[in-house]
Formats: sequence, structure tokens, C-alpha cells
Amino acid sequence: MAEETIEKEQKSKIVPLSDQNLAVCKNYCGTCPSHEQCGQSEFLFCSVGASHNNDTITQRGCNCPECDVWMNYGLSQMYFCIHGEA
Repeated sequence: MAEETIEKEQKSKIVPLSDQNLAVCKNYCGTCPSHEQCGQSEFLFCSVGASHNNDTITQRGCNCPECDVWMNYGLSQMYFCIHGEA
């Protein structure tokens, strides 16, 4: 099965949607305990907003605080996949 990428635009005024931030995010999102599809086709929710299936995500832990993007931009929220961009 081919990987399908969901095209999204930057919504955040804090976190840029850049290749560098995407690469960093992919290291953390892929092991998300809450969003089972995270790391397969969706990334960088702190920049692009909530997941297209955010209503099916159950909060079971959030990797965002361990991510360098989260730290580099001084973010304090979690569960961007559910609640949307920073």
C-alpha cells in the first residue's frame, strides 16, 4: 500500500511548515501513543492544525513535549493533533 500524504498549509503563526521541522517531527510523531495513524501520512500538527480524523483520537499520551520543534518554538500545549495548531 502506497503512503498517502495529506497536503496541508501552515496555519500557525509560531511554527513554520518547513522541511527541517517536518523531518524533526517525523522522529517523534511516528511513535505517538494517541494517534495511531500519526507518522504515516500526517505530521507537524503544531503548524498545520488538527488531524483530519481528530474525532477518533483518544488521549493516551503525547510526544510533543519531547520534540525539538516543540522546544525550539517554546510551545506549551499538547495534543495538537486534536486541538489544532500552536
